[in-house]
Amino acid sequence: MLFRSVEYQTASFSRLLISIHNLLGQVVWHSEATPRQEFLQWRVDLENWPSGTYIGRLVSKEGTVVRSFVKR
Repeated sequence: MLFRSVEYQTASFSRLLISIHNLLGQVVWHSEATPRQEFLQWRVDLENWPSGTYIGRLVSKEGTVVRSFVKR
């Protein structure tokens, strides 16, 4: 299996939205959570995803974080 870990540390315990998009802007994975601790981690199974570049987006009360990654 091939996993991508997404880690986030927060001082706020408000709702978080996380999504991964392909370069066409289509959402290929999403999740939401309300933290009960300061550190959250998601594991996304990429094994059956096509190779390419993806954009990860995390939206919280504190702001938005956007990062890209390449699946080979």
